[in-house]
Amino acid sequence: MAGAVSVLAVAFSLYHVAYIGGLLDAVKIFLDTPLHLSIHMGFMLALVFLIVPAGKKASKEKLPFYDVILGVLGVGWNLYILINYYALYERSMTGYLALPETIACSINILIVLEAARRVLGLTIPLVTACFIAYTLTSQYMPGFLFSKAHSWERVGHYIGLFVSGMYGSTLNISATIVVSFILFAQFLFVTGAGDWFIKMARALLGHVRGGPAKVAIMASAFMGTLAGSGMANVATTGVFTIPMMKRTGYRPHFAGAVEAAASNGGQIMPPVMGIAAFIMIDFLDMPYSKIIMAAALPAIAYFLALFLMVDLEAAKRGIRGIPRDELPGIKETLMEGWQFIVPLVLLLFLLVGLQYSPPYSALFATGSLIIIGLLNKANRINLRKIYLALKNTAVVMMMMAIILALAGVIIGCVQLTGLSYRLSMGLVNFAGGSTWLLLGLTAVASVLLGMGMTTSAVYIMLAVLVVPALNEVGFIPLATHFYVFYFGVSALVTPPVCPTSFVAAGIADSEPMRTGFTAARLAVVGFIVPIIFIFDPALLLVGPLTSIVLVSITTIIATIGLAVGFSGYMFGRFHYIWRIPLIAGALLIVYPSGVATIIGIGLIAATMVYQFIVTRVKTPQPVTTDG
Repeated sequence: MAGAVSVLAVAFSLYHVAYIGGLLDAVKIFLDTPLHLSIHMGFMLALVFLIVPAGKKASKEKLPFYDVILGVLGVGWNLYILINYYALYERSMTGYLALPETIACSINILIVLEAARRVLGLTIPLVTACFIAYTLTSQYMPGFLFSKAHSWERVGHYIGLFVSGMYGSTLNISATIVVSFILFAQFLFVTGAGDWFIKMARALLGHVRGGPAKVAIMASAFMGTLAGSGMANVATTGVFTIPMMKRTGYRPHFAGAVEAAASNGGQIMPPVMGIAAFIMIDFLDMPYSKIIMAAALPAIAYFLALFLMVDLEAAKRGIRGIPRDELPGIKETLMEGWQFIVPLVLLLFLLVGLQYSPPYSALFATGSLIIIGLLNKANRINLRKIYLALKNTAVVMMMMAIILALAGVIIGCVQLTGLSYRLSMGLVNFAGGSTWLLLGLTAVASVLLGMGMTTSAVYIMLAVLVVPALNEVGFIPLATHFYVFYFGVSALVTPPVCPTSFVAAGIADSEPMRTGFTAARLAVVGFIVPIIFIFDPALLLVGPLTSIVLVSITTIIATIGLAVGFSGYMFGRFHYIWRIPLIAGALLIVYPSGVATIIGIGLIAATMVYQFIVTRVKTPQPVTTDG
């Protein structure tokens, strides 16, 4: 069975390289997008039922008969689409399919739901099943949930075939953009580029105050933007950074929280943003360059706050950096792996400079990485490493492909019933004209959904269901999409369900909930900057230069106020009562009012000046036991 998995996984990756790179076209094999998507989904279903057991008690030594049946049915339907696509498409457009085709299409939807249960848990398939059930029963729903009746035959065709749904644009993102960037990330790992970036972070920051935590932030931000999952990034970089932080004096729960907040923050960090940037392209119909430029200033504010808080924690607890003689030298490390910067520069040049498509750019960057690996004498790439990268790409893609397939089903249900428009009107009416209440409802919905779903999935759902309500009251689409995206990301480190924090707590051997609350505190700017840019899109580089400069300055001041206020340390320890004007000042800056902003800046400045004076004259200050 292991051999079959390896062959399928490698074949999956090679097929996608050939399709995206135009090699199939070169040999006169032309595949329409639905045919490519059926091949993509067929591979994924086969791998899921070969690799992922049905439950904890399922045999891991022998493939159960029901997995064989499910795999054959899933692959069989996608093979049927591949062979009979044109006739099937024509019949589906007229609303008529043969009864066996309708049954097979319905079974395929159930099989994908079961595959999702195995790789994602119960939450996402249950949510998807609720949307399907709603579509079938919407004629019985009250108020704005009411819609005309739809037969199962129509629902099945709509969400299970080509009009929309499972084989729609979201799965196409998986089968082109996501797979190409996952492939690039896997080659970064096998060529040693990932290890080199962590080593470079140690060389640059390891010796400074609180150095190990700053190394964790730098390394996790870089790896997190490519990984597509904060949890996956914690699991890979956290095993190195968390023990390093603990050895130098950071408490276990704080070390785990730093890694969780930094890894999660990688998903808001350009240029890849954990794949979300490329999903936004599809929703916003904007150039990639505009999206990553818009993401830059909020991401800088997030990581500035994180750096400040770990630095102040180190100062408060007397945590020094790692001695220079225990760290790699900057020059030696740079000379050892400078060539790994080339693929990243090439990627950005192709994406932003030449405006190449994201998947094509990622393939070019991967090719340059392979060439660099062949020339690297210290860690030369070989067939085994190439095989591992190809295989791991397919394994990682199982989760992404299934998520985006179900996201397509949800979108299909929403479009068929018109729920998006009516839900938006319902939210607007419920808010009663209160913009703040509407924003609050949207933020709560984003966090609640984000607690049980991956960021990509929750962003897609919210973009379809909730964003139209925000657009309706006058906010610009770029800001509304970033708004729900930020709160969806923040959910992954927000208790009570904070999977990224829980993974970090397991590595740190700390209390999960304490780690989660600390991570949410460290990631506080992720809850604040959406309020700033939803009212003032200049933070997303929309508007005149003077507005952009002004909002950047006020955001930095608010960020510093929050970091110092939540840390309880500035020029020295201070009583918790002094946290109030700092945090209140930051919140006043966030409030969209010129007067409030001036008062907020005044509060932060006055508190800092007072603390500076008090510290300099060494006046005794009340100290809390835990800061």
